[in-house]
Amino acid sequence: MVHEFPKTARLTDRASFERVLRQGKRHRAHGLTMVFLPNALFRARLGLVVPKRHVRRATMRNRIKRIVREAFRLQAGSLQSADMVVLVYKEAAELPAATLRETIDRLLSRCAQRQGNSVDEEAMCAIS
Repeated sequence: MVHEFPKTARLTDRASFERVLRQGKRHRAHGLTMVFLPNALFRARLGLVVPKRHVRRATMRNRIKRIVREAFRLQAGSLQSADMVVLVYKEAAELPAATLRETIDRLLSRCAQRQGNSVDEEAMCAIS
């Protein structure tokens, strides 16, 4: 069974990452920071930052990315019109997979609640 994470669900360019990191609302928990910013695209997009200096082993970086992408994929419907960047720090690499997944789910839920399933008109104009 193939789980898709299509290109339309990803933040792919540096300008998008920088805009989210500069203007977004931050939520932190257990070595993860999720930066959330409404967008005008009517779909959720995800960007990941898992630096080698914080998570040395490639297998651990990949495991963290898989877990974050899967959690995002499952909750994408409740995260309409938002760009998110997840920053990973050393503490997250030391968490068991189940705890990491719970933390990601909590952060995504917090972002969905903040969003209130609607994007304010002024924010849409500023982002476009």
